[in-house]
Amino acid sequence: MYSVEESKERIGKVLDTFKIGHSDITYTTGPTVTLYEFYPQIGVKASKIRNLKDELSMALRTTGVRIIVPTATGTVGIEVPCTE
Repeated sequence: MYSVEESKERIGKVLDTFKIGHSDITYTTGPTVTLYEFYPQIGVKASKIRNLKDELSMALRTTGVRIIVPTATGTVGIEVPCTE
């Protein structure tokens, strides 16, 4: 498992690899999940982001990644289980 900063960087690399423009990624750590959030570039389809679930899980070496499009704030949320 990676630290939250390493996971943030890995999420950014996956998004860049699949040419999904995005704002800086922020995170909020909770007791069971860490929520990573970003604003997608205008014109990026939500389905394109949702389809990255498996790629994100592999990049983060975890299971059960949940993608929330859109969140209440208009961002895209990626929930990653906390293992420590």
